[in-house]
Amino acid sequence: MIRPVAKLDESRLDTVDWGKAMTRLSSSARLAAGVLALSAWIGLGIYLAAETARQDGNVLEALWINAGFLTDLSNLLLAVVMTGVALQVPTLSRPHIVGWAIAAIATVGVGFWLIGGRLIPGQSTVEDILLHGVTPLGGLLFWIVFVPKGELRWRLAAAWLAWPLGYFSYALARGALTGEYAYPFLDPTKSTATEIALVVGQITLLFACWTTVLLVLDRMMSRKRP
Repeated sequence: MIRPVAKLDESRLDTVDWGKAMTRLSSSARLAAGVLALSAWIGLGIYLAAETARQDGNVLEALWINAGFLTDLSNLLLAVVMTGVALQVPTLSRPHIVGWAIAAIATVGVGFWLIGGRLIPGQSTVEDILLHGVTPLGGLLFWIVFVPKGELRWRLAAAWLAWPLGYFSYALARGALTGEYAYPFLDPTKSTATEIALVVGQITLLFACWTTVLLVLDRMMSRKRP
């Protein structure tokens, strides 16, 4: 006799301990996470050192300037999360936290190309290659190869959109207070309100697209079936 297939209890899935799957990663997966985290930390460190030099050794001023850029903040997010995965920190190792960081860094990678950025060996700086090339590609590969599938939920992933929306709210408020904007396309003295809204909408949409891609792939690659 064929045993009946038990019906999936969605309410139970939403109470899963999201950290368990990721803390059972192999040593090779944790090593990969460590390498990815190190790439981000090194790139951010080089950026900070260069900006500190431009600010005559004022580290705090350099930190404040770098904290205005989406590239720096997204790579910082990835660095912290991947460090947590490498060290088996349950809170940072949850699949939806890792997915959030991957969506953020993938948006940075594609966004860099969309605004005309290019990575050319021998011409591009090490930090640009690390933070615009290595971390976005490495992050996606890490998620595809090592992150357990079938744990993402649409309602949780929807919260990821707080990242681009929160960043642009912060960047615009910061610029209004200081008179200095991280990106020219956010500066109301150089761009119209419509142009600013268009760019913000495009990047937010790009982030939403990456979120959707990860969710769809998570379902397709999962061994679980609803």
